[in-house]
Amino acid sequence: MLQNAKIDNYPGNIRDLNQRILKAALKSNDLKNFLDEIVIIGAENTEAKSCDIFLLEESKDGNQKLRLYSTSREIDQKYKDAEYYIPQRKPFQKKGEGKRKVMDYLSKYLLQKLNYTPAELEKYKEELKKEDKNLLNIIWEKGKSLIDIVEEMGDDLPDLVEKGELPMGLTAYTVKTNQATPPLNGSQIWEHPEWRGSYWDLHEISTSLIQVPLQKKSNGKVVGMIKIENHLSSTPVSKLNATHESQVYCFTDYHKEILTTLADSIIIAIRKILYAYDTYKKIYGTKILKKINELEVISPEDNVKLYDKLKEFYSKLDIEIEDISGINRIYNKVTKLVNDIAQVLNLYGTLDLIDNIGPAFEPLLGTDIKYREHFIHQFQVFLLGYYLINKEPKLYQNLLNYLQKINPDYQMEDVLKLWFITAMFHDFSYSVAKMEGWLENYFSRFSFPTQFHINWNAIYTHYEIEKINLVELISSNSDKTKYEISNIIKDAFIEENDHGILSGLMLMKNVEGIDEILVREAGCAISMHTETVYEQLGKLHLNQFPFAFLLVFCDNVQEWGRPVMMNLIPHLNVKLEDILTYKDTIEIKLIYQKLTSEQKRIIETNIAPITKYWHSNSNLKFNIKLYEDSEQEPFRQYLFPYL
Repeated sequence: MLQNAKIDNYPGNIRDLNQRILKAALKSNDLKNFLDEIVIIGAENTEAKSCDIFLLEESKDGNQKLRLYSTSREIDQKYKDAEYYIPQRKPFQKKGEGKRKVMDYLSKYLLQKLNYTPAELEKYKEELKKEDKNLLNIIWEKGKSLIDIVEEMGDDLPDLVEKGELPMGLTAYTVKTNQATPPLNGSQIWEHPEWRGSYWDLHEISTSLIQVPLQKKSNGKVVGMIKIENHLSSTPVSKLNATHESQVYCFTDYHKEILTTLADSIIIAIRKILYAYDTYKKIYGTKILKKINELEVISPEDNVKLYDKLKEFYSKLDIEIEDISGINRIYNKVTKLVNDIAQVLNLYGTLDLIDNIGPAFEPLLGTDIKYREHFIHQFQVFLLGYYLINKEPKLYQNLLNYLQKINPDYQMEDVLKLWFITAMFHDFSYSVAKMEGWLENYFSRFSFPTQFHINWNAIYTHYEIEKINLVELISSNSDKTKYEISNIIKDAFIEENDHGILSGLMLMKNVEGIDEILVREAGCAISMHTETVYEQLGKLHLNQFPFAFLLVFCDNVQEWGRPVMMNLIPHLNVKLEDILTYKDTIEIKLIYQKLTSEQKRIIETNIAPITKYWHSNSNLKFNIKLYEDSEQEPFRQYLFPYL
């Protein structure tokens, strides 16, 4: 028996609803928290058993899908990321067409997977009909959903939906047509042309629902939908066409108005809450994470675990509303990820440096109007190198061969450990190198006379053992004498306050509990990554110092997502277009905004020296191509010569 839900104090309810929405919005700067509050408000104000919000995102193949984002009900963990594919095809038009398609597919399942004969199948259907049931009821009673059956059949659900062999579902239909559904009840739901049945495992059948698309007012674009389902006063219905067994309360246009009010508030929240904050994707981009996501990583175990951490991080950024918003949250999330990676690689000795040296000084140095972000820069350098190590076998073999000359027992895990330490700490003393100038700048702003100077000579003597090890490592693969190398290091440290030498020596001094050889090699690579040092060492090549070469390459090419800390705006608008590996060549493509001649000169000044001093080999070449705006040909190309 269908009944209308009771409505009391209509104007007062709407007023209270608006006050609750406003209160939720004002106390939250996080969209997820806000939407979690909205579904609770929605369920309570409509007396619905469930209120759900789905948001639209783009899948890996470029198609659109709806993902469950917030729900007022308790659901199993495996349904936390429930999604609906939005097909390109036109919606079905005939009443009951969706249900017929589902029944046909379930019949196919019984014939193919459960080995029914056509006669047995028809007899089975007749028996179910006598019990006022059908095949869907039986599937639900077995604790399965249509999705489970599709998986058992080895089919692809989006493909079946696109071909019209299965309905898209009412949720996808609402977004596809950009039309709110009127209150649907009982057979109106089940006979809808695109009804697909329950997405979930066995639970109460839907007997009443309302769905409203989330539509941007500016351009009419749909970004998701909100729905309510089944009134609290209704008793559960266990099978289709069985409303006579239960008392079912219907939703009305009043409830639709409430849902529309909630939908409007969500659109405002998406605009005000999400886009008012800096996001990881907006500042740093996700191209390199996407490239890593496309890798096929098999072994060893540590590499697979590390890969899974990066994929998880990327998957959260892949949903726009789950992006990390606000610079503090970005730093916290990236710091946690870097910590997780260090633990996967058993590099616990680096954790204290990551937590206390990593992003700690970035806000301080950010008061310099020219200072560019460095912590996430180091992370992106690591990502780029990690991708190349896993993508290009010749590069990986070059790195491994270098290590195995030191110790034949070194394997992939050790390559990854050494690269992680090298990339994540190559600039971690940048703050020390800049501190003297920063302090002078600070005091001068207040007309405060000071003669503040760091005693670099005294500090230099603090690293006696590390200097000896560094000189030994460089000289073992260089034409320079130990005396020459020692002077180069000393001048760079004392006269230039070179952050590469500082970082290398400080790393070697302060990291404990990790293979000393790997730490020394990382310190060596870091010490050689600045022009101040490598221009004094002469011609250097990949075979001599492969980790230093990889660092120099990745560090210099990583120009995307390098904002000036004071305003978080990139000093140049540049993005990573592609990473290509072909014919023994690694090629990076960067696309810049329209550039002035002076900007091009600065870019040339920064990048050109690396190809002057660093060389690849004939078996593996490195290439950097710089494009301007939408130009088809690069305005600069840097090919590392090979020896």
